[in-house]
Amino acid sequence: MNLDDLDKKLWKKLKSNAGIKSSGFFKKADASVGKYISAAVKARDKFADTYLAEDLLKYQDALKKLDEAFDKFVTTKHLDDIDDGDLKANEKKELASEIESWREQIDKLIKGLDSGVKTLYKGVGGDWGKFDQAEKGKRKVVMDKTFDQLGF
Repeated sequence: MNLDDLDKKLWKKLKSNAGIKSSGFFKKADASVGKYISAAVKARDKFADTYLAEDLLKYQDALKKLDEAFDKFVTTKHLDDIDDGDLKANEKKELASEIESWREQIDKLIKGLDSGVKTLYKGVGGDWGKFDQAEKGKRKVVMDKTFDQLGF
């Protein structure tokens, strides 16, 4: 599944299909992922609307926190060590596979954003304020060109 399709609703559905329910013990880990999915989606949408450097950096940070939340969830739920005797083993393996795919996409995106941010920062002479003062269309063109050159 593509990372762009991930939202809180899909996350809940996948957890439910895998038979993973919130409990007092796991509640914190469960809640964290949904919260970070929502934060990443919100940051992505805001950046896509504004093309401001500040919003790009917030999106980058939100992706890093989402990746950390996935890591914690996989560890807490023992999705890296599923017993084949588990009635929902196939669904849990599918969820673990989806999480791994999203984490790979997140990692690639973070690396691209890291490179893009460095390139953009050099391109604006180390002055994000100056960049953000340019009209949105120009910011979009510069960012699109920078990320296209990096293969994103």
